[in-house]
Amino acid sequence: MVAYNFGRTKDYSSASTIAFSSFTSTRTVNGNNLPDNSFSDNDIRHRVIGNVTYRKEFAKAAALQVSLFAQTQNQGRFSYGYSNDMNGDGISGNDLLYIPKDQSEMNFDAITGATPFSVQQQKDAFDAYIQNNSYLKNHRGQVAQRNGVLQPMLTRFDLSAMVEIFHNFGKQRHTIQFRADIFNIGNMLNHKWGVAYVTNTTSPLAFSRVDASGVPYFKMNTVNNSLTYETYRKGTSIADVWQGQFGIRYIF
Repeated sequence: MVAYNFGRTKDYSSASTIAFSSFTSTRTVNGNNLPDNSFSDNDIRHRVIGNVTYRKEFAKAAALQVSLFAQTQNQGRFSYGYSNDMNGDGISGNDLLYIPKDQSEMNFDAITGATPFSVQQQKDAFDAYIQNNSYLKNHRGQVAQRNGVLQPMLTRFDLSAMVEIFHNFGKQRHTIQFRADIFNIGNMLNHKWGVAYVTNTTSPLAFSRVDASGVPYFKMNTVNNSLTYETYRKGTSIADVWQGQFGIRYIF
């Protein structure tokens, strides 16, 4: 079995568990009372699934079954925005990011404290971040679209092997199943396979202040106290490593 799904889903706001979080979590340009029709949180562009199963019975008393399931799909979408309250609507983290054309449009305040960074260091780091990100690089001079970034594809395989021993007692069939499953088996073969991409940050800039002329200033958010980081890092959740289980079932 092989199946392919293509999705293109747009909405004004992707529903959350309650109305309050649905409203505040929507990223916008003109405030959350004026959302734009854009890609939904639930938009999955490409998805391919496949399954192959082989079963062989022996002497009407036992059977061997092996199945391999595969799935590859986009990991979802995300939006680039600012941390803090950029437009003063009382909601933090909901304002979409303007992508500067070049460093002349970057207005930063120096970062002070235990790990300080100058204005120029932030400009250089943010410019490098944009250049290494295909979405940001291709949309310089524009405001980032809500859920405009389509995340990379992720491919995983699951393997199942089962042995059945069965016999009829009277009119009733009794079966013992011994089953072994290996989830994300590709990761067992190669530690780089089946590992998700995790976004380092969706808010590379933090709103700092507005000067007397109404020009906003920012500070670049760090990752692990560094201004230099990639868009993604490799995932470290339990789903990113292979797992195995063994089970016994008695059916009567």
